Amino acid sequence: MKSKLHFGILIILLAFLGRYIETSVAPNQQIVVQFSDAEITENDAQKTIEAIQLKLKAIGVEQIQIGQDQNGQLKITYYSNADVEQIQSILADDASFNIAHNSNKDHSSNLPKHNNLKDYQLNISEIQESGQPTHWDFEGVEVVELNQKSDRFNNFKVDTSVPNIEMELTNLWVKVALRTNITTTLLVDNHSYKIPEVRAGPIA
Repeated sequence: MKSKLHFGILIILLAFLGRYIETSVAPNQQIVVQFSDAEITENDAQKTIEAIQLKLKAIGVEQIQIGQDQNGQLKITYYSNADVEQIQSILADDASFNIAHNSNKDHSSNLPKHNNLKDYQLNISEIQESGQPTHWDFEGVEVVELNQKSDRFNNFKVDTSVPNIEMELTNLWVKVALRTNITTTLLVDNHSYKIPEVRAGPIA
């Protein structure tokens, strides 16, 4: 009996462990890398990406993915529990990174004035899921508006035009059912003394 209990507990623990391990998180932040020189070599771009990846791994981000956006710029997506501002401040400590603090403005004025192959700008932002509704408003406060015109108490009129014959017929059925029930009870009680009492024993 205990082995079945232990086996059941082991199965449940393995199910929870499997669920915990399989939980994969989607990237929630992105870094768009803009180079100041349009003719940057692939080697310099690779070194830049490696430097950013090392810094992000030191911060503790997960699931780093590298790709390109619609404009052909390098895009690094990752999952992080930290806010965008914290990531910006950590990356801003490194002198080689130039952070764009406002992602909605044109970035051409924020680029460095001297054209060195290693000059680039990082635009850090959060990823908004466009395919799924992000806010169901379950945590909102429900406000009930009372419409005084429609919330009044209504006195419903009962239709009294039902003939009394239907009521008498219903009462008759109830009386017949009651009489049948009483006679059945009396019949069972009258014959109960005739049932012999049987004793069990070795010699019957």
